[in-house]
Amino acid sequence: MLRPFLLILAAALAAYGEDLDRDGLDDVLEQQLLEKFVPTFFVHPGDCDSGPAEFASEATDPKIVAKNGSIYGQAFASRDAIEIHYYHLWSRDCGRRMHHDLDAESVSVLLRKDGDVWKAAYWYAAAHENTLCDMSHGVKASTPERGERVWISKDKHASFISRELCAKGCGNDDCSSDTPLKLGKIINLGEAGAPMNGAAWIASAAWPLAAKMQPDFTDALIARMPQGSAAELIPAREPVMGMRSTIKVAGTTYGAIETGRDHTGNAVSTGVGTAVSSTGRALRRAYRWVVR
Repeated sequence: MLRPFLLILAAALAAYGEDLDRDGLDDVLEQQLLEKFVPTFFVHPGDCDSGPAEFASEATDPKIVAKNGSIYGQAFASRDAIEIHYYHLWSRDCGRRMHHDLDAESVSVLLRKDGDVWKAAYWYAAAHENTLCDMSHGVKASTPERGERVWISKDKHASFISRELCAKGCGNDDCSSDTPLKLGKIINLGEAGAPMNGAAWIASAAWPLAAKMQPDFTDALIARMPQGSAAELIPAREPVMGMRSTIKVAGTTYGAIETGRDHTGNAVSTGVGTAVSSTGRALRRAYRWVVR
């Protein structure tokens, strides 16, 4: 009696698929889309880290297995679209100041269905997001059937869909190499509350990865997406332009002023009095780093 039941169950799973991360998408479809739209990443051969890492399955904290070019992905339904995030995860950020262990960076794409085919509509790259040197930017997909080209800045690992934008920020980003990353595995992370493939370490306090696993393509972001072919800056908050210029001239990486980013963020979203106080503290800290 058990065998017919198992056959019926197998047929049901084949028809409807599995959804282990409980996000409304079939896991097989997620993997197919992750592999189809994975970007061509360019890395600098002189980077202090040898490449994006693969992490141990089932560990609660991130433990590196190999620096083999693995890319982690996340795919979930977003209204009538699918949003995909690609995470390149590093053992360390090697900025000249405020360097740290573990570095989680990402780009994302919004897919829309054209008949029976999913196609890329927009790409978003988070670069020094929510700091005074925010260079996050978006672009209308130039190749709707596949991934975009993405440059990873030397040592800091910020993502850039436009190499020209990489050179314009105050983070001292270097995207001068056209060396393509030799891809390793493409691994589905699942969701922050329902990890897949043993990725329980996404919730570790050792890095902010779980916080990045939220939708990027809000209505507000889509409204600001460029309609032309060129990538455009679309930071979540308007940068402090004078301070950005001072930082760039001084040759200080964005990590040097990272201590002020929370105060600056709060200054934008709260009342005028708090804004003056918080921004003042942030700029004083940035100034001390610059004059050093």
